[in-house]
Amino acid sequence: MSTEEGLSNKHSCPCGKGDYLIVSWSDDLWLQLRAAETSLESAKGAISEYAKARFEDSWRKHFLDKNKKTVWRELTREGEITQAFPRSTPTYALQV
Repeated sequence: MSTEEGLSNKHSCPCGKGDYLIVSWSDDLWLQLRAAETSLESAKGAISEYAKARFEDSWRKHFLDKNKKTVWRELTREGEITQAFPRSTPTYALQV
C-alpha cells in the first residue's frame, strides 16, 4: 500500500519564535475499495445473467400456477424470516 503526501499547511508558533508545518498523508485504501466495489458489481451482474439464462425458464414453469404465499414458503423455510430474505426484501428482488 502506498502513501502520498497531501496538503501541507504552515503555521506560526504561538510563542512567536518559529513556524511549524502540518502535513496530511493519505493512502490508496479508498481507491482500492472503489476498485473492489466495481469488481463485485461486475461479478454480481455476471452471476445474475448466468442464473437468468440457466434457470429462468425452469423457475417460471415451477412457480407458474402458484400463489405468492406458496412461492414465499418455497423460497424461505416455510415463510420463516431469514438473513437471505429479510422481511424488507421487496418482491421484485426475488424474481430471477
